[in-house]
Amino acid sequence: MSLAFVVGLMGCATPVGVDRVGQNRAYPQITANVITPGILRACLESAIGVPTLVGCLSKRPPIPPKGGTPNGCKRLSKHTLSADTITVLQRYGLEDDFKKSPDETLKQLHAAACRDNRSDVLYALAELSFYTAQDIYRDDFSGARSKSRKYYVASTTYAYLYLFGQENASRLDPLDRRTRVACDIYNRGLGHAFRNEKGEFVMDAGVLELPTGQLSVSVTRPGFRWNEKAFSHFVLADDYLIRGISPRNRDPGLGVPLIGQRNPDVADPLQAFKPGRVVVPATAFLRIQGGVNDLASGKSTASLELYATFDERTVTVDGRPIRLEADTTTAMAYALNRSLISKLGITQLLSWVQKVKSGVYITQPYQPGRIPVVFVHGTASDTAIWAPMLNGLHTDPLLRERYQFWYFLYNTGEPIAYSAHLLRNSLASLVKTVDPDGMDPVLRQMVMIGHSQGGVLTKMQVVNTDDKLWRSVMNVPFDQLKLEPTERELLQSCMFITASPYVRRAVFIATPHRGSFRARGLVEFILQHLITLPGRVMEFSTDLFTQNPELRALNPGGRIANSIDNQSPKSPLLHALVDIPLAPAVIGHSIIPSTQTNNNVTANDTIVMYTSAHLDGMESEYRLIGTHSCEGTPLAIEEVRRILLEHLRQPPASAPAVSP
Repeated sequence: MSLAFVVGLMGCATPVGVDRVGQNRAYPQITANVITPGILRACLESAIGVPTLVGCLSKRPPIPPKGGTPNGCKRLSKHTLSADTITVLQRYGLEDDFKKSPDETLKQLHAAACRDNRSDVLYALAELSFYTAQDIYRDDFSGARSKSRKYYVASTTYAYLYLFGQENASRLDPLDRRTRVACDIYNRGLGHAFRNEKGEFVMDAGVLELPTGQLSVSVTRPGFRWNEKAFSHFVLADDYLIRGISPRNRDPGLGVPLIGQRNPDVADPLQAFKPGRVVVPATAFLRIQGGVNDLASGKSTASLELYATFDERTVTVDGRPIRLEADTTTAMAYALNRSLISKLGITQLLSWVQKVKSGVYITQPYQPGRIPVVFVHGTASDTAIWAPMLNGLHTDPLLRERYQFWYFLYNTGEPIAYSAHLLRNSLASLVKTVDPDGMDPVLRQMVMIGHSQGGVLTKMQVVNTDDKLWRSVMNVPFDQLKLEPTERELLQSCMFITASPYVRRAVFIATPHRGSFRARGLVEFILQHLITLPGRVMEFSTDLFTQNPELRALNPGGRIANSIDNQSPKSPLLHALVDIPLAPAVIGHSIIPSTQTNNNVTANDTIVMYTSAHLDGMESEYRLIGTHSCEGTPLAIEEVRRILLEHLRQPPASAPAVSP
């Protein structure tokens, strides 16, 4: 074994999280293109250092006075009005007036919109309102939130009327640049309009002031299945830059993307299966009733509507489906940010102490009717390694609609048979909790995806071993052992496996079915003696050999084997497991990386030989050029996407119903 083995195993851990910097600094990451490079390009072109760039984007310094520069960044130029809006101002002789008195100009232009049905007046009102709000926020940061709010509300309202006003809706040109800008004004204005001083998006009903009237707002949750008690706090996804995941997935449309965090004070029967933050990506949409004439009279009303991103993709406006803006990446990064589960890696390899209890976890509320995909990480890793894959899978609307994603987290230094036992029991416990009466059939159509050691654990969920594993490591028949009933039950669960009734498709990624050629040598020796096993396992081992002196030792060193021992090419456990076929109701797939593909004998991924990762009887074997930590690469993600779509088209034969 070499240092490359440890580095390769730890290479799966990705620093994932978010930095709250506010909409103005995060928006360039969301909309970056060749036309609007934003602050990222401005900082880079000014040749400032990386620490300064991080300060610009991440530390959220106070907005400086006019002419100031935060942390050395070039101050961005003031917002510029479009030629379309300037044309409208000039038409009514208001260009100079706007510079002197924005409020009076907005009132005059609103009056013009009431008598002039040309839609460009509404567009100009939207842009001028947003311009004024941004100007206040820029030049008067103290109290700017309350002072600018009415202008943000106005910009959202006028943008909506421009897009959906009765006179304009039928002739709206989707290729008109004003249409695209109006959508952005609506989205950004809405985000600012309903945020409080803490930066939270507040779903509050009430009467909102505009420069030209009032808007009475009600609040509904037509596309959000959880009540206000469970989810009452929301933050704007647009306030955050993401790190550790690329790209940032964004569905274009209308509405402001939000991150809803479950209230920890509300009783939740699934709390034991939810580590850290439990979040739901959502979108808020403001629906305006009435026209421009209703605003000044105070008769205009609106409905602030909430939709869960994974449930609803569109809303209907005047009989037309309108796509909702959605951001799935940021919610996931937000959940992992500063989360203990994303920092366990090597700690969970060497220590028996479970900082997070081993088990299957869900990071979003359980949703009946959606097939669970269970991810199982490898040695010296944690659930954060799956973030790039999950981010990639979320780009497919069908997968978001039909699947839900779970994770198994465990101490990766423990014996593989013991970890597989924990996975099997935890999965059964979770299923019983969410579906006690066995009414949801998709819970018996699960897909399990394992990387490296996680692939071995995955196989141990989908095979019927009889006594093959036991006979491979022990020289005494199981029924002749002298053990306490609880110890006998544990050992039987670990070594005599019946295929899980829930998993119907298994995906093995870079899995050492016949061991890793790196699991030997000096580093192996060091890791073997650094890893400490749980007290329950150590006590069990002592009792087992004390009460049964004729029993052959599990390991030549006279100690119980840990996961590094189990991944050795000499492991008798792997030798027996590799020859056991998958259960008849299970379909298997292999994804095998290697640095070369022209010679199957020597091909390897720097940790596992191709000949070790290959399994006969798989429905598909996908080979890619790459190294061991391939689970987050585009090719691996696309292959998993293909498998999941195939699972929807051709589900395996159902297993017998599971007794509740």
